[in-house]
Amino acid sequence: MDRVVERCTPGPKPGVRDPLYGIMASGWYDTQLVGEFVRALEHEAAPADSAEFMSRLGAAIARDNVNGVYRALFRLVASPQLLEANAQRVWQTYCDEGTFAVQRLDTGLTATFEATIRGWTRHHESVCRLVAPLGEHALRVLGYGAVVVERRSCVAHGGTLCVFEGRWG
Repeated sequence: MDRVVERCTPGPKPGVRDPLYGIMASGWYDTQLVGEFVRALEHEAAPADSAEFMSRLGAAIARDNVNGVYRALFRLVASPQLLEANAQRVWQTYCDEGTFAVQRLDTGLTATFEATIRGWTRHHESVCRLVAPLGEHALRVLGYGAVVVERRSCVAHGGTLCVFEGRWG
């Protein structure tokens, strides 16, 4: 953890510096701070498969959140209709800016959706890379089955917004 904190730019260091690294699940952290931390964590872990690392990190976070302090919040997205209607409420629990919208695009045997994030001015690519695996694993814990969520577009790569596609069925 010391090496992870040292890899962060000078700004975030005071925010995570104490005997327990100052990370509190109930605290509010700037997206840039979280992004720096995730990037440093990935660098120190040096995974052979970056996507698998992010998937495992997303699974751990989802499991703790869906079954933990945010259990009641996640009931608001326990069905596709509720996911579409309440995505922004869940987003606002984690991020204080931007608009997160989900639109169902059911096609035949496979249920699909598109999720978009607009106006995320404090966007950090490392956090954006974590949105898909975190969403995927949270929805699995909620009972969506073999859901797959993939990031299709990102403002860090020239997109006008961040776009994610999900499917289950």
